[in-house]
Amino acid sequence: MRGLLQRLRPGPGRPPEPAEDETQALPAAEPEAAAAPATPAGVAPEDLVGERPDTKRRGRLRRRLRHLRQVRELMLRDVGGLVYELHRAPGDDAARERGSAVVGEKLERLTALDAERRELETALDAARSKTVLREPGVGGTCPACGDYFASDAHFCANCGTRVDGEAVAQPAPEPEARPEPVAEPAPAAEPAREEVRS
Repeated sequence: MRGLLQRLRPGPGRPPEPAEDETQALPAAEPEAAAAPATPAGVAPEDLVGERPDTKRRGRLRRRLRHLRQVRELMLRDVGGLVYELHRAPGDDAARERGSAVVGEKLERLTALDAERRELETALDAARSKTVLREPGVGGTCPACGDYFASDAHFCANCGTRVDGEAVAQPAPEPEARPEPVAEPAPAAEPAREEVRS
């Protein structure tokens, strides 16, 4: 170990000593062994291998697809909020007409975005079976009352229905109670009389 340390940090005015392993010459590689395996006559090596997949391009397409899915979710929420506001706000026919025109423009952009998303899914063979809109913190709607519940909720805050997906253990049904045959009561015995002696 001392020799290694001296080679790494030579003393003042002393050049580093070369390592013994580094000074040995490597044997020359034989050119015949390094040659590629024989290929059939008249066939180019590129034709045998085929085209290499362009992973860089596929990566860009996947990133674009992920971006389009996120933008689509935002646009769907935006259109839904706009439609609700137009429905809620009082206004004359001209205001509703302008609102309908804005909704139409947003829907056209959403349709174009959706078409591009489908093309990318087809090109990447990454189609999804269904589209899911997700909002962080929203777990879903209660099956009993339809109210929204939080993603970490176990029970609905409105009606108390269990919403965490675990099945509630149902009590086992009790066997039907069969009436026991009623025996006729035995005739009551007369109370014993005590004789009083005087």
